[in-house]
Amino acid sequence: MFHNLDIGDLVGGMTYKIRLTMLIWMANTISIAAQAQEFSFSDTLFSPGQKLTTYSVNFELARPEILESSTPFLDSLFQFLNQHDSLNIELGMHCDERYSNMSSTCLTCRRAKAITDLLIQRGIDPERLLPKGYNDTEPLFFQAKTEEEHQKNRRLVLTILSANWSEED
Repeated sequence: MFHNLDIGDLVGGMTYKIRLTMLIWMANTISIAAQAQEFSFSDTLFSPGQKLTTYSVNFELARPEILESSTPFLDSLFQFLNQHDSLNIELGMHCDERYSNMSSTCLTCRRAKAITDLLIQRGIDPERLLPKGYNDTEPLFFQAKTEEEHQKNRRLVLTILSANWSEED
């Protein structure tokens, strides 16, 4: 199965295999590394579109309850947002296709909201947070075959929407 991707859709740090079919009906496979705009908790300058992908937030199977093993990352996220109070971010939850239809409601939406609610309870302004559930619509591995590929599809992607948010906006 083939998928059309724009260069902007590629995720940094990942290696992609691209199949090129030439006019003389020969096929070659090449690998490229994507260079996406990324940020880390140690950065001090930010711009819209920068992303941070993490696999450190875990949930009960097919449920929105956050596991305690997620606490260190969520504590760091809270401290980061508290320190950089001009950032407005999207919290995008993704799942793998094996569990995407287990419930009639959007599990990834409820999981993103659970993280957002936790941050709001700790004092982050709700206007700075946009929870969004992607379900299995943007997998890193289409039709994942290994457990490692399924795990990479289950992730939280933080995307900077604005780097100059203020309460007056």
